[in-house]
Amino acid sequence: MKKGSHLTSEHRAKISATLKGRPGYIPSQETRAKISAAHMGEKSNRWGIPHTIATRAKISAAHIGKKFTPEHRTKISTALSGEKSYQWKGGRYKNDGYERIYVRPHFYLSVHRLNMAQTLGRKLQKGEVVHHINRKRLDNRKENLALCSNQAAHLWAHTEEAKVFLGA
Repeated sequence: MKKGSHLTSEHRAKISATLKGRPGYIPSQETRAKISAAHMGEKSNRWGIPHTIATRAKISAAHIGKKFTPEHRTKISTALSGEKSYQWKGGRYKNDGYERIYVRPHFYLSVHRLNMAQTLGRKLQKGEVVHHINRKRLDNRKENLALCSNQAAHLWAHTEEAKVFLGA
């Protein structure tokens, strides 16, 4: 029987009876060779039933010359992403409390980072962190966002001293 295939209750009982009282049983090399020979070339369908030789020949013939071209792969992947996807929910979703917006296939951008980039008129540098002043991650108004040069500055913005200093 192939690994992962379903065993019948009769087969399970037979195995259980054979191994009863033998915990940690490991078959001998001879037994393993017999099992391997019995399963050699065995292909099965999704129910664990072996295919006949005629069925295997039909499957092989159907797959001859069937290779996907790069164009075909691209067509398949774009059909399953973005607005064409059956899972499309308008291009916005929440992750870790932050709102994300669909930008291009397989790429979402955080709304608070997008708003800060538009305010500054440039892309954010690597390491720059956008801080929500009122600590509400879904409040992405430009007045509620502050740019921190790095993570350490962002952690400082969360302290009581920063609240007094910034007047928040």
